[in-house]
Amino acid sequence: MSKMVDKKLLELTGKIKASNFAIKMSDEVIDSTKTEVLTRQISSITNRIQAIYALKEEIEEIKFTDNDSEENIRNWAEEIESKISEADNKVSEIRERLNEIKETERAAAEETERVAVDIKRQKQLEFEKQKFELEQAAKDEERKRELKHKTELLNKQLEYQKSIETSAKEQEKSTSIKLPKLPVTKFNGNFENWLP
Repeated sequence: MSKMVDKKLLELTGKIKASNFAIKMSDEVIDSTKTEVLTRQISSITNRIQAIYALKEEIEEIKFTDNDSEENIRNWAEEIESKISEADNKVSEIRERLNEIKETERAAAEETERVAVDIKRQKQLEFEKQKFELEQAAKDEERKRELKHKTELLNKQLEYQKSIETSAKEQEKSTSIKLPKLPVTKFNGNFENWLP
């Protein structure tokens, strides 16, 4: 192999080690609930994957120009692809965790909003209940006043009627003069005797 391939392979080995280190670090941060940390970790691993892939393609070209066999290049590329696949799997795992966190945050926000709406609705119902009670109390008070007024009016009418009846009886008593009872005797004469 040429010195150029050796140099690129050494560079590739360094990038793979850095990628493996980033994957191990992601095991530590995957339990984090901070979306920024997880997003940064995804970005870090993705950038390393892209760098490894670009360097792999470059080394493949150099190996082809150095007349290395296609089978050797394929075996070597499959080994590198398996390491890239590991990193891709870790990125998928972190993305799933990130989606779980976002879903949890969304559910919590919805629950908070639902609770706020319930509280607002409860306050509105309480307000409506108090308003209804006040209106009902005012109507009851108005009915009591009206009933009291009608009762007083009826009592005055009864008093007036009684006073009229009493005065009518008194007037009847005072206007009816009793005349002495006259004895009626049978007249045995004729009617001419009546005339003067």
